[in-house]
Amino acid sequence: GMRRLPVSGVFHTDLMKPGPQHLKEAIKYIDIETPIIPVHSNVNSYKYKHPKAIERFLVDQVSEPIKWEQTMHILYSRPESEDFPFTYEVGPGKQLGQILQRTNKKAFAKYEAVPV
Repeated sequence: GMRRLPVSGVFHTDLMKPGPQHLKEAIKYIDIETPIIPVHSNVNSYKYKHPKAIERFLVDQVSEPIKWEQTMHILYSRPESEDFPFTYEVGPGKQLGQILQRTNKKAFAKYEAVPV
C-alpha cells in the first residue's frame, strides 16, 4: 500500500536529481577530513572511513532514500549486558524517537527530545 508522509519537501527523492551536481561542485571547495568519531552515512548506514566516501555520499543523500532504521540498528547493536547510551534529539520534531520506539524499546527508554 501507499501512505502519504507529512514532509516539508521532496528531499531524498528522484525529484531532487538535479541538485547533486551543484553540491558536487560546491564540495570541491571544502576540505573534508577523516572523522575522529564514528559518523554514519544515511545513504548506506555504514561508517564513513575516507573523505572521498564522505564527498560521494553527501552528494548521493540529496536524492537517494535515507536508511534511518538500518543506521539505528547498527548504532544500537550491543551485547545484552551493555547499557544503552542516552539519546537526545535536538530540534523540532521527534522522528528519531519515533524510529527508536518502533525498533528498539530499550534504547527508546533512554531517549529525550530537546526542543529548540
